[in-house]
Amino acid sequence: MKLFLSFTILFLSLGLLVAALHHAEDQFHYSQLTLPEAEFQQIKDSRSETDRELLDELTFNRYPSFADLPSSRRFYSVDPDDPDTDPAVGFSSPEKNTRLAFSGEISPGSNIPFIAYTDSEYKEYSIAITTLPLVQIECETTAFWRVPVPIKLTLFQNHKNALQPLIKSDGTIHVRGNTTNLLPKKPFRISLTTNNIAGLINDNQQALLELRKDGDWLLYPAYNDQEKIRNVFSSNLWFNSCSDNNSFNLKNGMEYRFIELFLNQEYWGLYALGYPIDAKQMMIDPDNRGHFEEFIFKQITWGPDAPNYPAPDSFLALQFEAAPEDLRFGLSIMDQYFRYLKSGAPDGLSHNDENNAVDLWLFTILIQHIDSVYQQGKINNIIYTIKSTDEGKKILYTPWDMDATWGNGLGMNHSVHLSPDNNSYEMTLNPVSMMLRNGSAPEIAAKIRARYAELRADGWSERAIDRMLDGFEQDIYGSGAYVRDMERWPDGSYQDPETGLSVFREYVHARLKSLDSYIGSLSASSEN
Repeated sequence: MKLFLSFTILFLSLGLLVAALHHAEDQFHYSQLTLPEAEFQQIKDSRSETDRELLDELTFNRYPSFADLPSSRRFYSVDPDDPDTDPAVGFSSPEKNTRLAFSGEISPGSNIPFIAYTDSEYKEYSIAITTLPLVQIECETTAFWRVPVPIKLTLFQNHKNALQPLIKSDGTIHVRGNTTNLLPKKPFRISLTTNNIAGLINDNQQALLELRKDGDWLLYPAYNDQEKIRNVFSSNLWFNSCSDNNSFNLKNGMEYRFIELFLNQEYWGLYALGYPIDAKQMMIDPDNRGHFEEFIFKQITWGPDAPNYPAPDSFLALQFEAAPEDLRFGLSIMDQYFRYLKSGAPDGLSHNDENNAVDLWLFTILIQHIDSVYQQGKINNIIYTIKSTDEGKKILYTPWDMDATWGNGLGMNHSVHLSPDNNSYEMTLNPVSMMLRNGSAPEIAAKIRARYAELRADGWSERAIDRMLDGFEQDIYGSGAYVRDMERWPDGSYQDPETGLSVFREYVHARLKSLDSYIGSLSASSEN
């Protein structure tokens, strides 16, 4: 009897194992599953199409594809320089004897039809082959607002030089931005977390996409940018060419990387992943802030009738641990600084990091950064860092939020287009601008001319900028993400995808030539 029961249990166990294998992931090479068009069509013609889901998981080289369930589309990321065109394909299905058939070769930017089918039914899918990293966020709701919502995040980048191709983390997400949060395609802030043995929630510091190691991340949507390039290009250009040109040995700026985003297995389109400017970035120790008297402020409003300086509530403190008395002291320094600037006659660059002030003055004009121009009632997109030195406090500028640049003007649809010869977008609340209007003009003009020559020979050369734009053009257009984003958000700002960055590139080159002439004439007039 015991022997009979043993055989019975063994038989049932084997039966369950065989049944489970129908749902387990099977592995094939992609070429084994690729059929000529006629054979692909014959499978469909001999079966009935079903709306039932026939595919659970789909992997390539054991890495996940990401699902957009509403469109029955899967996404897979390949290395743009060396794409694997015959990866191992794994899949699982809720149905027995399910098979896959693809109708097309793997190539970056392609959209390949495929079917999952049984002996009697089939369901149509497609696989988008992108060169961008993929980010999937799972959460209980997508009705986001300012309150953080718990998430599970998965990031996959399939590049040969990726140190960690697949990253998973718990965390939270919330909507950020002032006016942009009202748009359908939201900007987000993500905080990565992990639970320790005691059940406490801690920061989960990760170097996403080989950027700095951090727990806080930004997702930028570029909804109102026709080419989807301006804020990312401008931020990275400053980071690469100007961010470390200061006396504090700081990387005074931030970087972005383009990705494609999914929320609860629904495609949300092309985004850029970056990190915020914070105490870590500016080497300010929160535990010793009161001792060092160092602060970070972002100006968020500007009253056009303010007689001497912005009101205290115009600033957002980016040091969240600051005590009230510390915050008031920091605001008093900003008060004094703006009174000094708006007096109209600064005596030099003693209140600023000199190199940083010159760089930002040049950079603002180059990119036509409307949001940092005081006469336009703006200057609400600059971050101010107060750093302590042996000589006293120094102000360090960080450019921020640079979507209204490179010819795109004001308004939600950026309907105003500036001429590439327009050099009037000067950061006037900068001591450089003030010195050009008083007796220090020859001195500051010489500094401007020398620094501009350095930049044009290196980070602002046509060759360096074209190299950046080549990479972005592959990211945005070569990956197919631009067209997919346009399909997902048809009311956003777009251009003809076939144009790529050609028109934008021409504009950037024209800006450089125009600024060459402007700086030359500025130097000549200042020395006369």
